[in-house]
Amino acid sequence: MAQERRVFLSSTTNPATSSPAAGTHNSEAEVGAVVTLDEVESHHLLQVLRLAVGAPVVAIDPHSRKLFRSSIVSNQGFVILKLEEELPGLQPHNRNDTLVAPLLKGDHIEFIIEKATELGIHAIKLYQAERSVVKIKAEDAAVKCARWERIGLSAAKQCRRESLPIISLAQSLEAALEGATGGFYASLQPSTLEIAKAPPPKSATHLVTGPEGDFSPAEELLLANRGFIPVSLGARGLGAETAAMVMATRALRLWGERDWDEVP
Repeated sequence: MAQERRVFLSSTTNPATSSPAAGTHNSEAEVGAVVTLDEVESHHLLQVLRLAVGAPVVAIDPHSRKLFRSSIVSNQGFVILKLEEELPGLQPHNRNDTLVAPLLKGDHIEFIIEKATELGIHAIKLYQAERSVVKIKAEDAAVKCARWERIGLSAAKQCRRESLPIISLAQSLEAALEGATGGFYASLQPSTLEIAKAPPPKSATHLVTGPEGDFSPAEELLLANRGFIPVSLGARGLGAETAAMVMATRALRLWGERDWDEVP
């Protein structure tokens, strides 16, 4: 089904008369349910694809990773689907790694979100590094995250992923690492251990990269005190956005449980 239309069930599973503004659903979607899509997915089906009532759609529940053959039962305002049959999906892998990347200039952040989503990164934490040129005020974080989530959503559908990345913004590296129990960070220090030779993590881990100009001494000390292991990404000097992708790619290649030739 290479040309199938896929949507994520990111709104409340509810009867057709319920409001779609209730937020993300917590219950597992089931065959026979009637689901109201959110504004973003509804707009895509109605205004971009121009689908009519009765059109087939593959619906994905990002919470359970289940896929459903469904059809549009109403397209007045918000799209309403009926889940008709559960479809086989990809086997879930147990790696839920988090990429921690700094704010960067231009569209580099959007590039990181898009490619990390395609690679299969579970969560993307963006942070305000001490040497970041870009500054985002705390009151503007919600608007920025909403845009980044739309980019993650589009990338997830493009690569046929069955879950959505968790995207957040922290005002410092320390805040981004809250709750983290260690991991790896890309270091420019000489004689740093190559990532391929680093001890493999026993479970999901955090992968941290720095901004142009590298981590500040205080940030590097913070990482060391938190038990993060410095690793080298190679002899070349990489751009910050490239370093983030190399870090994610090598970690997934070395420690990922799926076959690397498998399409995400």
